[in-house]
Amino acid sequence: MSAPTPPRTILIVDDSSGVRLMLARLLAPHLSVRLADGASSALDALTPETALVLSDVRMPGESGLDLARILREQRPDLPVVLMTGVVEDELRAQAMELGVLDVLRKPITPGTLFPALRGWLGDGVEAVIPATVIEAVAAPRRGPPEPAEAVPAASAPFDPETNRALITGLGLLPGVAAVAQYDPQGMLQEGQGAALPSELGASVRVLVMASRITGPHLGTPHPPRALQVEYADRVLVVTAVPTGFLAVLVRDTPGASTVKAWLRNRLGVLPASQG
Repeated sequence: MSAPTPPRTILIVDDSSGVRLMLARLLAPHLSVRLADGASSALDALTPETALVLSDVRMPGESGLDLARILREQRPDLPVVLMTGVVEDELRAQAMELGVLDVLRKPITPGTLFPALRGWLGDGVEAVIPATVIEAVAAPRRGPPEPAEAVPAASAPFDPETNRALITGLGLLPGVAAVAQYDPQGMLQEGQGAALPSELGASVRVLVMASRITGPHLGTPHPPRALQVEYADRVLVVTAVPTGFLAVLVRDTPGASTVKAWLRNRLGVLPASQG
């Protein structure tokens, strides 16, 4: 009897442990997954079974482009896909020159990832990911589209004055202790009230990304409106806006409900960030 064919492996490279974990949970039921937190560790994690490298662009030390450049020399037949919060034309051009298959905008959803795998790995991918799964996550949403979802965060028509007014208005609501706005990469932009740390931005970004990935598993094609995390004495409300993410620290659950109602009235259907 012939030896069984080793499973095809996807190497996920990202300095964010949250992103690595989410993508691994998404793919592990269907494919072998290996994880790396940077370009150097990615090179160490390569095996003969590695069929695809899915790498973040902006990482400490060597970037995803640097990794693609090295792999072009060492493993020229290995497909590479990059992912980043803001996809710029210059980045796409650099990636194409290096033979990168695609540059995906974060956060990556099952509806984007699973159909793309068919193109990256060939029709044989259906042997491990059933066509019914690919079709289900790629099915068009029903009802009217969320108007803000198609607007990339980098080019959203959201001026600084409007943004400042939004933060000021939230800070005046009863029970609100602090408001902070983070850009699509999780970097602190401005805030009001008791200071929220800049380090919170990465967690806020991961929370929104996780909620987007969770939606299809719950049978809903719609993006999340807002997230509410309750602690013993505080409630954190997180939502996405065209310029990134908003985090609102509230003293109690009724205050959180007031914040979400105010945001719905001000912004309409709360969009999920494209960052």
